[in-house]
Amino acid sequence: MFILLNPNAGGGRALKRWTRIEQEFFLRHGSAEIHLIESSIDQRVAVEQAIKSGETDFVAAGGDGTVNALVNLLVNVCGEHSRGRVRLGTLALGSSNDFHKPLAERDTLGGIACRADFGSARPYDVGKVSYLVDGIRRTRYFIVNASAGLTAEANAFFNEPDAVLQGLRSLSTPMAILYAACRTLVNYKNRPMRLNAEQVSPSWLALTNLSILKNPHTGGRFRYDTPVGEGDGRFALNLCEEFTRFEFLVLLVSLYRGHFSGMLKTRTWYASSIQLSAEERFAVECDGEVIQTSNAEFSILHQYLQVCP
Repeated sequence: MFILLNPNAGGGRALKRWTRIEQEFFLRHGSAEIHLIESSIDQRVAVEQAIKSGETDFVAAGGDGTVNALVNLLVNVCGEHSRGRVRLGTLALGSSNDFHKPLAERDTLGGIACRADFGSARPYDVGKVSYLVDGIRRTRYFIVNASAGLTAEANAFFNEPDAVLQGLRSLSTPMAILYAACRTLVNYKNRPMRLNAEQVSPSWLALTNLSILKNPHTGGRFRYDTPVGEGDGRFALNLCEEFTRFEFLVLLVSLYRGHFSGMLKTRTWYASSIQLSAEERFAVECDGEVIQTSNAEFSILHQYLQVCP
């Protein structure tokens, strides 16, 4: 077993949390090699060596960003066509831990959600986004959700916080996420954007927010009521158009309560691919990580991974 451990996850508390459950984890799931995420170390080399030696079981120990990092490493090392070659487990050592939600359904170690039952791993889709930066097309992968619009802009702010947000992050992740959303809303303007997707005619729209879901949980206590399949080969798409600031505040309250379906100025549908473009760069968020682009194409690597329940 290969464990990728991010000591900086969970506001820098991940290593302490791991130390508390380390022995119980090994007793329950067997031995493993631990690799710390550090800026001076290229983790791709470690993953390549593990794959070459026949390793199939990998664990992301951290938050959603750590899960995203490991998924990207695995796809980049194994290639997009190596479906089902490796199995993914996770330990919820981060702040929001959306990939583990609903937490009540997970096995726990010392109160920490743990998905490491490799014998029960099941097929799971991986999302792919191909995007343009300075005329060069690049690729990233995601496993929780992606977004464009206000959610993506709020994530960009969350990743580069002001003093108030920095303080909130150390006290309460849900409060920090709410502050980031409201702070972003103050200056946000609906973006003219061209959307092309299955079951929807290509069109220009005034985009407030687009959530591209493989998991209904989108940060903190916010969640959609849209059914989402782990390995059904398609995204659940939730679109908000031409919202006023007040209407978006109403949306936040609704998502806090787990309601979205039927709201005015929204659309929900399913697709395995979607394209977004604009005349100016816009933020795209994938599992909390943010990129800037003027063109993004989303698709599915169908049942690429085997993921522990």
